[in-house]
Amino acid sequence: MKKLTKNKLPVDMKMDMYAAYKKDFQNGIISVGDVCNANCFFCSQKWNPPGVIKRLGRFLTMDEIKHFTTYLYKVKWINSGIHTNTGEFFLHPNAIEILNYLAANDKLSEHNYSPVYSNGMGLTLEHILLLKK
Repeated sequence: MKKLTKNKLPVDMKMDMYAAYKKDFQNGIISVGDVCNANCFFCSQKWNPPGVIKRLGRFLTMDEIKHFTTYLYKVKWINSGIHTNTGEFFLHPNAIEILNYLAANDKLSEHNYSPVYSNGMGLTLEHILLLKK
């Protein structure tokens, strides 16, 4: 297998971030970014020293999410962090589109992709109905 280089990455991020997201998806974790609306005391990204957990500082785009889902084997979690339960999935501006994409994708739809790490502050009835599917 060829080793990826920065100028050959299919998404616009540094190699270490790409590797972290790829690893999450390979482990069945759908990480969509690390943006959050809370400052929980147990959150690694808020309270650990800088650099302990890599941060993207934004949500993934739909194209990036679609790219990384090519690495999925079996969905275990939907998450907004990288290797931790940080970020808030339902703040993602495309949360509905992401849930619809997962439900419509033949490879993914056979898997149960709950639970979702969430503080619930951005959760809507539409999200709940999609998750119920």
